[in-house]
Amino acid sequence: MGFEQIMSSNYTTFMERSLTASDEPARNVGFMIGNSTSGERLSFRLGVFKEADAYGNAKGLQDKYNVTMRVFGLPVYNVDNHKVLHLGAAYSYRNPQKNEYMLAAKPESHMANNYLSTELISDASNFQLIQGEAVFVAGSLSLKSEIVHARIRKDDPLNANFNYTAFYGNISYFLTGESMSYKTSGRYSRLKPKKSFDGKGGAGAWELGLRFTAMDLNEEGVAGGELGNITFALNWYLNPATRIMANYIYSNLKSVGKANIIQMRFQINF
Repeated sequence: MGFEQIMSSNYTTFMERSLTASDEPARNVGFMIGNSTSGERLSFRLGVFKEADAYGNAKGLQDKYNVTMRVFGLPVYNVDNHKVLHLGAAYSYRNPQKNEYMLAAKPESHMANNYLSTELISDASNFQLIQGEAVFVAGSLSLKSEIVHARIRKDDPLNANFNYTAFYGNISYFLTGESMSYKTSGRYSRLKPKKSFDGKGGAGAWELGLRFTAMDLNEEGVAGGELGNITFALNWYLNPATRIMANYIYSNLKSVGKANIIQMRFQINF
């Protein structure tokens, strides 16, 4: 569910996925069907899943399932001119374990503590996620944005349902003229520099990125916190298999304080 969630972290502009991915379902055990029409310009996925552990054993509610669906299309897809406009939406209906639910999120750095937390929400009979996404690629420039709205329904009619929203928007640009490698499966793939770094004039590919993210988990009866992040990225792709990443994250937890995070990654993948 979501453009970031289905894409390998090997190919993301930023070292960490955004706050919107904190509650988007990722891998699990179940069945999924999908198809593409109109020359792969329109695609859909529909899946039914159980909550399972790393070994495939069901956990939580034995008689209930989660349902997730996603549809996306390509109003613009011009491979020769490196122009893409991708629009998509997704929906997930989910049954929390033991009718309890808790959401926690880090400031887009896995080495940090949770800055946001709803604590345990009881009497949660189900929760629903609605997501929208847009991606635009024009040569060396790319823009990407997602928004997620969640609604947690409670069994107790005296307790108000809980709603929250998270979104991000980012921009990236290749200083060396490359373009994001978009696949009709609805994700980015491996980038190939025009000239790999070889010590003989090849500089590799250099990318700049900027992202703004926000998530608000405050509502009546729940004080989960409100967080805004700004992330700057500098990526050096030495060749298709190797890159060096540097991120600076400015994180503002409303009414609590601010944080500055610098992190780097040296990555080789095949």
